[in-house]
Amino acid sequence: MTSFAILMSISSESDPMESKVSKILLGVSLSCLICTIIAYLPAKKLVKTRTVRLNLLLVTSLILAIVTFYFMEVVAKSSSGQEDSASWGCNVVAFLMNYFWLCQMAWMVVEAVVMYRALVSCVLNSYIHRYMLKFNLACWGVPLVFPMIGLCWGGARFANPRTCFLQAPYGYLTFYSPMAACVVFNTAIFIRITGSLFRRKKVSMGSGKDVMQLVRQFKSAVLAMSLFGVTWMFGFFLVFEQVNNTWLRYIFIALNSTQGIWIFVLYVLLKED
Repeated sequence: MTSFAILMSISSESDPMESKVSKILLGVSLSCLICTIIAYLPAKKLVKTRTVRLNLLLVTSLILAIVTFYFMEVVAKSSSGQEDSASWGCNVVAFLMNYFWLCQMAWMVVEAVVMYRALVSCVLNSYIHRYMLKFNLACWGVPLVFPMIGLCWGGARFANPRTCFLQAPYGYLTFYSPMAACVVFNTAIFIRITGSLFRRKKVSMGSGKDVMQLVRQFKSAVLAMSLFGVTWMFGFFLVFEQVNNTWLRYIFIALNSTQGIWIFVLYVLLKED
């Protein structure tokens, strides 16, 4: 079995318990993401709004990424024994893993920009010409460039034959570098949005209305953190073998393989409208 921490770790070694935890949490996340789409389908007017359409596209990209992760494990098992170079199936799965996880991060960047414009710049209803076309081209098109470069550069050595995920040095350029850029950008936006939310009103615990305001602000902050992929920053410590240890891998798995659960809770269970 494959640990979810493999996404941010060049090492192919993992604790079997990590793999089991990853499999369970990703399975629950996948179920929650599918339920999120099902919950929104009857609300036709709501689905036509910009925010919900972007949210559903993020959910779709995350579903594709998780499904590909499960395929990666299947292909890795069937390709076991090949040490020199990965099979074509292994390279295809590594290509798709590289692509879909970058896609979901790209949609997180879009979510961050849109939420920043709404909460900080106060331009929620501003007109963006053909915004869905532009967002789709950016989030489905730009991420495709990176695995194509890696595959042309590495050929049959693009994928690790033991895991069917990327191996050094190709992964540094095609996956970790763009992921790092997105996470840094989204973390900056998250800090700016959170600061703006809590500066708008100094909350006094003496009023029930103020307490509700604090709850809404906290909910918005958690929503922003889950949507922007801020917790992926823990994964970059796994890239360095000196600090790559079991407890850090479990933290990364717990925070990021549960993203689908957070989305379901915040988009469906706690949604007020």
